Amino acid sequence: MRLLICLNIFILFCVTSGFSQNELNSGLYFASSEVVQDKRTSLNLTPEKPIKLSDGLKLEFDIQLRSGDGYYGYVFRIVSNSTDNFDFITNYASVNDNFTLIFKDKILCTFRWQDLPDLSYGSWFHVTFKLDLEKQLVELYINDVVRTASINYKKENVSFDILFGISKSAPFQSTDVCPMTLKNIRIYNQNDKLIRNWLLSKHTQNSTYDEVEEAIAVVENPNWLINTHLSWKETAHFDLNAFYGVVRNTDTDELYFVDENKITTYSLGSNKFDSIPYLDGNPYRQLNEKHVVFNPYTNEIWSYNLDQTGMSKFDLFSRKWSGKPISLDESNFGHHNKLISPVDSSFLAMFGYGLYRYNSTIFNYNPKSDSWVKYDKSDQIEPRYLAATGQLNDDTLLIFGGYGSKTGRQELTPGTYSDLYSLDLNTLQFNKLQDYNLPEFSFVPAESLIVDDDSTGFYTLIFDNSKYESRIMLAKFGIYEPSQFVFPDSIPFNFLDTDSWSYLYLNKPANKLFAVTTNKSSVRIYSMAYPPLVQDDVFQAVRSKNKSASKYLIFILIALVCSLIVFAYLIVRRKSKTDSKVGSVSPVFNDDMFSKVETIKKSSVLFLGGFQIYNEAGVDITSGFSPTLKQLFLIIFFNTVHRGKGISSSKLDEALWFDKSEKSARNNRNVNISKLRNATEEVGGLEILSENSYWKLKMSSNIYCDYLRVLNIISKKDNDDIDVDSIIELSGLLENGELLPNLQVDWIDSYKSQFTDKVIDFLVKVIFREEFQDDNKCLMHIANSIFSLDSLNEDALMVKCQILQKEGKGSIAINTYNSFCKEYLSLLDTDYPTSFNDILIGKSNN
Repeated sequence: MRLLICLNIFILFCVTSGFSQNELNSGLYFASSEVVQDKRTSLNLTPEKPIKLSDGLKLEFDIQLRSGDGYYGYVFRIVSNSTDNFDFITNYASVNDNFTLIFKDKILCTFRWQDLPDLSYGSWFHVTFKLDLEKQLVELYINDVVRTASINYKKENVSFDILFGISKSAPFQSTDVCPMTLKNIRIYNQNDKLIRNWLLSKHTQNSTYDEVEEAIAVVENPNWLINTHLSWKETAHFDLNAFYGVVRNTDTDELYFVDENKITTYSLGSNKFDSIPYLDGNPYRQLNEKHVVFNPYTNEIWSYNLDQTGMSKFDLFSRKWSGKPISLDESNFGHHNKLISPVDSSFLAMFGYGLYRYNSTIFNYNPKSDSWVKYDKSDQIEPRYLAATGQLNDDTLLIFGGYGSKTGRQELTPGTYSDLYSLDLNTLQFNKLQDYNLPEFSFVPAESLIVDDDSTGFYTLIFDNSKYESRIMLAKFGIYEPSQFVFPDSIPFNFLDTDSWSYLYLNKPANKLFAVTTNKSSVRIYSMAYPPLVQDDVFQAVRSKNKSASKYLIFILIALVCSLIVFAYLIVRRKSKTDSKVGSVSPVFNDDMFSKVETIKKSSVLFLGGFQIYNEAGVDITSGFSPTLKQLFLIIFFNTVHRGKGISSSKLDEALWFDKSEKSARNNRNVNISKLRNATEEVGGLEILSENSYWKLKMSSNIYCDYLRVLNIISKKDNDDIDVDSIIELSGLLENGELLPNLQVDWIDSYKSQFTDKVIDFLVKVIFREEFQDDNKCLMHIANSIFSLDSLNEDALMVKCQILQKEGKGSIAINTYNSFCKEYLSLLDTDYPTSFNDILIGKSNN
């Protein structure tokens, strides 16, 4: 599970980067009178200090109103110089004034619903408030309708506190909140210069930062709409008498749940239920099977039988089934896939399982001749069931994964498939497109898959079919590249073969994904905003407060700390060099020398323990590198270091923007290269260069990189003198952690494994060098360093056990050996062949 979830993490950001802000759910939902006062929402744009604007201001925002949560409440309250208030208030129920602007105790202007013909609940509209102190004039716009009013306000050095929703500031307390959602709040000065811009999209838990000055706005009781892209929400749970399947009417965006005596309808747009009782006839009632499909060309639901090839059709207008089939036994084609072909309106069913056999069969029903044809496709695709299908276009069907065996026989090595096929709907020929990397756990997909907007990838639901108490997760796979990504959130799913079914639907008008799970006759429906996101797409990095005031103090402190570190390091280095030269053949180590290496922060790029980057002043600027910029920087870095000439534009596009068109990939690359150059400028000494269509990194000698430092230390040959200080430094660097542990993508795996192998090989050579054999502390530290990289390293085990035994710590030595044997058995599924006594005498059976 862990490997699959982390696999190709960068793909997600490529997938979601193509969506504009307006295509995502964004905005702050204000809890109003539907909850008690303590749980209502407030938004304070000036939590730290008022905004000083001597000549006035312009405030504008987008707002969406909702009905059913009360009628009266504050949209905003602007308090100037802590004494005078401008209030914008709604009163839905009033027969006279529905929107009112107030200055102190005076009504400046009002609007009625009929004054605003384009205004309706649930739709976004634009509000602009202008205060011109020089002209003593106030303007309020709702969309394009404007009201003006004169005021008498003769104050200088005016400052403003701006709040939306509830207000707790005395003497302006109010708990009446307009039932609303806000986004895109902007503040301009009197010269119409934008000085604040809160999108109300990305956020921290209870705050958000504007795009101009990174000014903080604080929220109480927030409900961020963008969070709906992160997780599933259960929208319905109901039970049927007997569940015979579910189909979708794409014209009405309804789901039809076929029951024993009626059809239960569920609207994906309104989440409302209805029912259509049968007036005559019935569907096929087959044990635990879901043999129904919706025909959009005839507006009918078709119920069918594949074992005896029959069809009963339900007309939604007459509410009658064309047949009265009797109940049937268990099918030979359980968990098959089906569709109405857009090529000729015929019915196709494929795959399935029954009587201990998996199938590669295609059934084709021609409604014009009321005839069936059966095709065996085992020479083109291996037999299976529990596969996912979805249309790539009008001529092509995609088939993903499933469970089966090469022969079709259940007893002959069945297993899960991680492959992708296309089916030509004109010729009914299968063509293999992809083989995906097998994950650490087996999974099968839901019955349906959804192709993304640019037709380069698809979404489906996956779950572990080897467990009853399983969990369904949303996953995305590449069509033309073997990429895969699993989104973190999951849905509980009790799976018991044909008792359990799962489906994925996309309601495109509302940009919502729906997951439907069934267990026997119990149905649950979940929704998630589309496109799905992860937390890095949603949460802002926390900004430091009072950064301008503390900037110089921070620089001074950093400089002092760095000076002390360098000074201490020089003293230790001088002492160790002196000790190594005075009449002693072997170096003398102590535990303090192996303490964790202090991080060099000034102009540094660090990879061990996680990606970090510091500028010339020693300030951590890692938060300025988005996940995509990190990927871009690292792929250029490693290709420059290990390949010399860097990486070509085509390879960059292939790695990071594989799911984009050539033009889109080029645009994404150019934009992100520009961002990366800006981000690395602060470091001083880093340059992103383009030479002969290759991108490479130029790094000056003043840049410190822990990864390059380790490579420098371990590059020594067998006959080279090994510097004592270097061994101490290497051990300390390795204490910082693994190489880029949070980055789990295909392209970096080879660099990680090469790095680990080289470090282990070097340390093993060091551990057996003659000059270190009399220094047990040194050998023990090196052995532990090896174990941190390779928990099954026999050389490290041998050295560690021998040292512990020599020091009279026999029980600890045996425990160390036993722990090693236990992990050896767990990972390799076989007993460790070397005895404890053989380890002590340096003998190995491997």
